[in-house]
This record gives sequence, structure tokens and C-alpha cells, in this order.
Amino acid sequence: MRNKSLDKIRIIAITLVVLVHTSAQWVSAGDLHHVYATEFSNIISFVGVGIFAMLSGALMLSPAKKMTAGRACKKAFHFLFLYFFWKGFYLCFDRLMAGGLNASDIKPLMLSLIRERGYYHLWYLAMLFWIILLVPLIRQGCEDKKTCMMYLIPFALLSVILPAAAYFDYPFRYTVSDFVNTLDPLYYVGYLGFFILGHYLYEWNTGWNRSKKFTVAAAAAVTFAAFWLNAVKRSIGQGKFFTDFSTPFNPGCVLICIAVFICIADKAGKAGAASKEISLSERLSRGAFGVYMLHPLVLVFLTRRNVVDTLLPNAWGIPVLLLMILIISYVISMILNLIPGIKKLLG
Repeated sequence: MRNKSLDKIRIIAITLVVLVHTSAQWVSAGDLHHVYATEFSNIISFVGVGIFAMLSGALMLSPAKKMTAGRACKKAFHFLFLYFFWKGFYLCFDRLMAGGLNASDIKPLMLSLIRERGYYHLWYLAMLFWIILLVPLIRQGCEDKKTCMMYLIPFALLSVILPAAAYFDYPFRYTVSDFVNTLDPLYYVGYLGFFILGHYLYEWNTGWNRSKKFTVAAAAAVTFAAFWLNAVKRSIGQGKFFTDFSTPFNPGCVLICIAVFICIADKAGKAGAASKEISLSERLSRGAFGVYMLHPLVLVFLTRRNVVDTLLPNAWGIPVLLLMILIISYVISMILNLIPGIKKLLG
């Protein structure tokens, strides 16, 4: 049975992920007149990336879900197939937009399918492939709360605190920066950390009354605001957008991810009798993966129709464009999900 609280979190996550590519239009334009709104949108949007990884961990590491090695491999290779399918789809799409697709393009396309990384949003599918393969290996350890905490400590230190510390001035800053670059912690403990963090908060998210939840949310908001305003200051100082804080590992973004799970996730909140609220949240949640895969197409369409250029001079254009992309993508996703064969390609 579906958990309606996770459906709500998934809707938040996909909205923020689409915001990543929406606000990027304003960053690329480089207009600092709307630096506050642009930096805010660009940084907070990466919260969605962390939440998506946490959702995957909450679902796949759940004790109620028997994830054997065979099932894990099957699921992992399903995502690997989706990765190459959609990479090929977008490679062909780019060729069509550039002037056409013919027989002479087949060999270059096949080579590109192997050599190139694909569209900017497809990396997540490849990341899931590797993490899901690890599930049978880490599952037993993740069943114990203290063991989870033992992993989350180096995740917080190596993937969140140290990388952020490398951007601020103090006597040994460059030593810290060199250490982080040499160790490359994001590669080893980064997204796996979000994966386990989602499981940890979902399984043992108990004892949080309204006051404690407010405290966590307030701490997240204050921390995020500190990094946001610092990014604005640096953008103005250097005359172009400062984007180093546009990462899910930004301490403010990590704390917002935690606050979202603590305030919304409810392991006991299974969907019961049908109601308008549950039906709507479930329907939107089911279309989220389709929106993730299709929204770049909608963005290209709106760009070619000069909608993006029309909105760019305005700060309020960011939420307007975001809403347009979400609505169009959801409609297309819902329609395609009605087709059995296509449905498998949308999650």
C-alpha cells in the first residue's frame, strides 16, 4: 500500500528538480538585477536532488521490502536500460533539432551513446544503478539504527561540512580545500549518504513533536539563508553568478532535506479509503518520474517559442516558467502512462 506522505515529498522533489533547469536559464542569462531571486531559486532547487535520493533509500532499504540480490540486480539494470534509452532518445532529439537525422548519423550516435554522458538530468539514473547494486550488501547494516548513524557521521563530515568549509576564508583554508579535492568524498559517500539518510529518517522518525519540528525547520531556514546571502554577496562582488553553493551537499540544502522528511514523512501514513486529497497526491506522484524524463523537451519547446526569452527580464518569470513546465510535463506524462508499453519507460 502506498504511503501518502512519501507521495507528497515526491511532488516537492520533482518541483524543485524542474526548478534546477528553470532557474538555470536566469543564471545563464547573467542578469544580476534579479540576483536575490535567481540565487535563491538556483540554490534551493538542489534540495530536490537530495530528497529524490532520500526517497529511494526510504523505499528500497525498508525492512518491509525484501530486496534480494536478484531483485536488486533486476531493478538496477532496469534503471541502466532507462539511462541508455533516454540518452539515445535525447541524442536523436538533438540531431533533429540541429537539422535532421539520417543514416549517416547512426554510427556517430552509437559512439555517442557510449562516450557521452547524455542530457544533464540523466546522470541520476546511472547513479541509481550503482547504488541499487549495493543494497543487498548494506541492507543488513541499515537495519540497525546505530550502524546507520555510524555511516551518516562521515557523510556529514566529508560530503557536507568539509566541502562547504573550503569556500570560506581562514588561515588553513587551502589545506582543507586540497584535502577535499584529493579525497573526492562526494564520489565515495555522497549520494549513498542521502540514500541511507532517507532510510534512517523514515524508519526512526519518531518522537518529533510540533515544537521540535519547528526548531529543525527554523535551523534549516537560517542555515540556508546564510549560504544564499553569501552567494548573493559573492555574485555582486565578482560581477557574475556564484554557483558553488548550487549543490545538494550545501549544508543549508541538506538541513532542508532533513526538515522535509522530519516534518512530512510518516511511516504509519498509509493510504486508506479513497479521498480527493489522496487521489490527487498519488496521481501527481505517479507522474513525477515522467515529468523528470520529459521536462527538458518542454523547456526546449518553450525556448523555441520565445516564451523563455519573454520571461527572462523578470524575477517573477522563474515561478511562471516553472509552473508552465510542470503543468505541460505532467499532462504529457499522464497521457503516456495510459499506454502500457510507454509506461515502463517512464518509471
